Amino acid sequence: VIWAINMWYLINNFRLQRFSSDNITLINHISLIIWYILVAFAKEELFFIVLFYITICFGQTYFVIYNNIIMSKSKKQDTGEISGVLWGIQNAVMFLWPLLAWILLHYNVNIFIWTIICVTISAIVMFYDYKKNI
Repeated sequence: VIWAINMWYLINNFRLQRFSSDNITLINHISLIIWYILVAFAKEELFFIVLFYITICFGQTYFVIYNNIIMSKSKKQDTGEISGVLWGIQNAVMFLWPLLAWILLHYNVNIFIWTIICVTISAIVMFYDYKKNI
């Protein structure tokens, strides 16, 4: 339900109409980092669950933004193949990440810290690409 509301209403009626693609990318990266930090250090179960579902909304936008950026930089004749590769990678990650997370949690590793690191690296790469194209 949260996914549907985010994808159908928030992205179309709020985010895409009020912000440019570059601004959405920057806002989304910063928001994801902040939300994942909050989730990583949440102590109460209810607080953790609420924060986690809010973070999911920003994470969904993250995938939409990346797919859009990658597809817009590809050649027209390659978009179908690239879309299929992106879909395959996303599905593989959605399958493998819970298994890896289970292993890491077994050793008391905070998986959200690693997610924060990955999103931060992604933000740096996106910012570098943005500055290069100015």
